[in-house]
Amino acid sequence: MFARWHLAHLASYPTLTVGTSVSVRMSKKGRKILVNNGFQYHKHSSKKEKTYWVCTLKPECKARATTVSDPPFLVREGTHSHAPDQDSIAAKEIMNEIKASSVQQPEAPPVQITSNKLQRIPQAVLAKLPNEAAIKRTINRTRQASLPPNPKTLRDLPELPREFTLTLMGDVFLLWDSLDDDDDDDEEAEERRRRNRIIIFSTRDCLRKLCTSDTWLLDGTFKEQVSYTTVLEVVLDKCRAARIPEPEPTTVSVYRQVQDAGLQVAYRDPDDRSVKEGVHELLSLAFVPPADVEEVLAELREVIPDTLLNIVDYFDDTYVRGRRLRGQRRAARPRYAPELWNQHRAALRGEPRTNNLTEGWHRRFNTLVGKDHPSVYALIKELQKEQGNSERQMADLELGKVVKAPQRPKYRMVTERLQRISSRYEEMKAEGRRVDFLRADF
Repeated sequence: MFARWHLAHLASYPTLTVGTSVSVRMSKKGRKILVNNGFQYHKHSSKKEKTYWVCTLKPECKARATTVSDPPFLVREGTHSHAPDQDSIAAKEIMNEIKASSVQQPEAPPVQITSNKLQRIPQAVLAKLPNEAAIKRTINRTRQASLPPNPKTLRDLPELPREFTLTLMGDVFLLWDSLDDDDDDDEEAEERRRRNRIIIFSTRDCLRKLCTSDTWLLDGTFKEQVSYTTVLEVVLDKCRAARIPEPEPTTVSVYRQVQDAGLQVAYRDPDDRSVKEGVHELLSLAFVPPADVEEVLAELREVIPDTLLNIVDYFDDTYVRGRRLRGQRRAARPRYAPELWNQHRAALRGEPRTNNLTEGWHRRFNTLVGKDHPSVYALIKELQKEQGNSERQMADLELGKVVKAPQRPKYRMVTERLQRISSRYEEMKAEGRRVDFLRADF
């Protein structure tokens, strides 16, 4: 119970002004709260143009207020039995601002929002605010409340609301939803579609640009090599003209063979570089045109050190011709055909030799999302914003603007050197010096 204050104790507090405009804010439950000079009121009732309010500390405080018009204009206010608390009101206003910012900036981490809003706040107001963990939970709850309920399983995901099927500019963004594939109307087919649902987001224009692109970069996040290979085979089967780099660098797998053969010491021997040079020549096959790789490998086999012949066989079986199975005339298809890992055309055209660009994009996008397990709808909203950003970058490119930082000098020099060496292949081939080409300083 609040003790009743004597009127003399209120003399030091701000005078309650009648005949002035006052502010109204919303409570957590969506109720209107009248605020005036450090006092707060809940709405009690309305009659004609008048609205009647009661102190939020009722029944301890019997004070009432009357307003007219909208926005409200104070015409009568009673005497409170407690002191005004401007600090609590200021703290609630700050929390309302934090909630609004959490919805307006869904990509911003909670710590960024709180640090922006809590600068130059008096200590007395800070004392009225919840602790940091509670504010973070409030931000997450506010964001989640602005979205549809998150489904617990893929089967529970309903048809997407219209706002999640369009880009921010109003174009079609949901290109395909397997749930709409109603070729089979039986319940079993419906259940199968829900269980194995696939949703594809893009725009027709971006899809057209992708189809006309000479090079696709794919960032695989699979822990198992087989999963990555399966994805590549599916894409190649659907898009025969695409050239997709080999998922695992050949340097890694070949050096692993060097280790398995116990040649690490010989590889690092500064007095006898034959093993190291032989391995480098084998790896340089990546810069030979795919159609010539088999012939050049045969020529290299004749001059490479005998200690590396088993590694050459491994390379041939895995990356060139494939393993010849017993009882069969033709060898099995290599696990990674030359078209998958070859870099000759990429070197000539100065194309990316790695997928660092896509890895960088994923790191950036993960930062924007701000959490490891976002809700479905929060993720789609981020994809919509990223789509808008991509369209802006494409527009800048068409206008001749620079959309990314220039390549570092050391990487630019490597690209130019590879381009010069690769451009000499046909000349050295005509001279019968294809093995010498492999010995160039790649």
